[in-house]
Amino acid sequence: SYDLARERLDQANDLEEYLVALEQIVSSGFVGGALFPHAKKALGSRPGMTDLVARAFLREDFQNWDQFGKKLSKTLVPEQLIDKESMILRTLYQEKRLNEVYRTTLISMKDRSTSFDFQKERWVPVPTELERKHTLAKNVWIHGKKDKVELEVTFQRGGQGKSAGSYLVSQKVNVISGRAATDQIYESEWTGVGPNLEKREDRVRVTGEVYWGGQINPDGPVLTKESDYLFGPDSPIMKTYGEMPKINGLPLALLDSLKGEEIHVFVKAKISKSLFNSMSLRPNEWGLENDPRGKMMISKDFSELETLTEEFDLVTEWYSYLSRQGNETLQKELEGFFARSSNFSYVRESKFFESFWSQLLDAQFAFRGYVTLDGAWSEEGLANPWGIGSNDLRPVMAQEGKGGVLALGPLFELNCKLDEVLEKARASAGFKSAKDEQYVQIKKNLPYPFDEITEE
Repeated sequence: SYDLARERLDQANDLEEYLVALEQIVSSGFVGGALFPHAKKALGSRPGMTDLVARAFLREDFQNWDQFGKKLSKTLVPEQLIDKESMILRTLYQEKRLNEVYRTTLISMKDRSTSFDFQKERWVPVPTELERKHTLAKNVWIHGKKDKVELEVTFQRGGQGKSAGSYLVSQKVNVISGRAATDQIYESEWTGVGPNLEKREDRVRVTGEVYWGGQINPDGPVLTKESDYLFGPDSPIMKTYGEMPKINGLPLALLDSLKGEEIHVFVKAKISKSLFNSMSLRPNEWGLENDPRGKMMISKDFSELETLTEEFDLVTEWYSYLSRQGNETLQKELEGFFARSSNFSYVRESKFFESFWSQLLDAQFAFRGYVTLDGAWSEEGLANPWGIGSNDLRPVMAQEGKGGVLALGPLFELNCKLDEVLEKARASAGFKSAKDEQYVQIKKNLPYPFDEITEE
């Protein structure tokens, strides 16, 4: 009967008994009873009472809840690389145009001669104050072994044997010019030297163009930061991947540090894309899917980076930059990209979400009575109460007497405190407080109701 059903509603110990009581109220046929329309509406929300944790925190994607745990990575790194991941990284290592790029000086004295002196095993320009006016020096970049300079010394005039003479010096160097490296010949005339460019007079004078490297100055060329970062003895890339398929360290941490490296943005983008593309083959293994909703900043960033650079050969663009012909628009866009992203740690983001979702995967809702017609709880002293939203029939946080939940709808108690979930996830990621700028940014994109929780 209707009255008996009302009694059973108060006596329900679990969700199943509660639903049976609602069914009895509706089947009683007592349409005029105050409980009847509310019981009918509450029964209509019955599908939303299953998979409560998933529906509460995933909303539309609740059906994917069972797959979430399989996507989370606590270590952020697998045991070793697979072949396809290694192949992407090897392609980066085999990019010869990035290896052995050196900066040195081209000294130009086309109109008049300039004084040179042999000091500490190298030739050094020592122009007088008058000579400085026509002695020009500019940076040039070469590709290949720094001592690989073809040098030809040809007698011109003057003394031979042990006496000083004048010699034509030709230097053939692989110089970066425009979008590639090509052989260039620099010619100069030296007076006061011997056939092996040994000093034979106190005053040695030079005209023409001198590449300040090779035999003239063996220590002149300096390895670029870009080549050193990739191939140098302290290369962070080699320290992480130098023993493939073994991995030493966290590639996500490598991406974080790379953003702040003092290397050109064209090369920085090239390396960043290679690292990310390698990891994206198994994103769940590398922590790229620790927010299974697909809302991690790292994914957004690299989608943006791909859009910015997909039409360009970034090594060629770097060569053009070295030749003072760079793509200024692309350079500024990439400078802006790395400036923005350098303030955001991918490691912290991934660690935060792993802890956050792991806690929710272990969360449970327990039936704790129902909402009376006047908006009160049928049970007292509920902690973390939830109900069924009166508008969208989804699980929502509930406050007694505040409305927003179905009258006669079920009440549930969550077995964890939401502010503690956030606190534990913050600690796992290394955020010192709820006011950390990156944490504030992450929190804005958290699912309901975490984005609404006030923290100290």
